[in-house]
Amino acid sequence: MIHFDSEPPAHAFWSLTAYDREAFLMANEIDRFGIRGRDDFARNADGSFDIHLGAICPSSCDSRNWIPTQPGRISLTLRLYMPSGDFLNGSWTPPPISAVTTSVR
Repeated sequence: MIHFDSEPPAHAFWSLTAYDREAFLMANEIDRFGIRGRDDFARNADGSFDIHLGAICPSSCDSRNWIPTQPGRISLTLRLYMPSGDFLNGSWTPPPISAVTTSVR
């Protein structure tokens, strides 16, 4: 899981995309390979949001915030289009990835 306190600092838009160990998009039954700032994802009450990664969507996760991945090593790319000063001056860094143990749907 990746917890974002707020939107990544981009004037245009941002995207988070998952790739397999050969740097290819991972085929999945919902054809979702990442999440973009323009997507309709769920936010927490304080405006923050969580993105979940894994082969199965956890029961605690809104499925709109889930990027299906395959078992094994993956690579994530966070792109900021027209990044703002917070990123450019180094005062914002991407949040860490946290392991979460939850039940599945």
